[in-house]
Amino acid sequence: MGIDSRQIGKVAELALGYQGGVGAFQSMARNYGIKVPDSEAQSIVDRWRAANPWAVRFWAELDIASKQAMSYPGSWCEAGMVGYYFASDLMGGTLLCKLPGEHMIQYPQARMEEVETPWGEQKLAITALKASFKPKADAKGWPRGTLYGGLLGENATQAFAACLLRNSLRQLDDVVADIHDEIVLEVPYDESDSAAENLQAIMESPPTWARGLPLTAEPSVMRRYGKG
Repeated sequence: MGIDSRQIGKVAELALGYQGGVGAFQSMARNYGIKVPDSEAQSIVDRWRAANPWAVRFWAELDIASKQAMSYPGSWCEAGMVGYYFASDLMGGTLLCKLPGEHMIQYPQARMEEVETPWGEQKLAITALKASFKPKADAKGWPRGTLYGGLLGENATQAFAACLLRNSLRQLDDVVADIHDEIVLEVPYDESDSAAENLQAIMESPPTWARGLPLTAEPSVMRRYGKG
């Protein structure tokens, strides 16, 4: 029996959007019980990138802008609606990423240094404490990690999405939980339809700093929490 091409497409969308390669694809594929040889995985990676040139440009623009900011401390270097600034006197040298709405991501103790790629080459890259992009310390404290275009894109995208969610939460009453991109309200059942309409209107209305962003919400009314 052949592998469902829809499942391969789903794995590709989940694994490759932030510069993932064969390793990322195969790791995600295992979670879905999909087995393909590395040669086919490489072909999938190549075809995904060819079909999504905007993503490849986005990774490159973020990588270039962040390195320019490190090279010219005190200057903003922009990549579309994202900007980078290296504050040399903040927390041992911090690379700041400014998102729309003046929201910030911080990469503390950032520095430019030679790192070894997975294929054994040496390249100049930005390294920083993982506190902001993999917030899990070990017994020795915060480990260092290497920044690259795909990771910077993932950080900016996830942080921007979180800002949108918080913007909606601030406008709502009766919130009892939020899960990833969901908001859960608890209201009297006879008020549930109007509460759902209000929730949808708020979640689909972008703030001024995200004007024009297409947003879609699909509220469900339930007597207990579950999947709609």
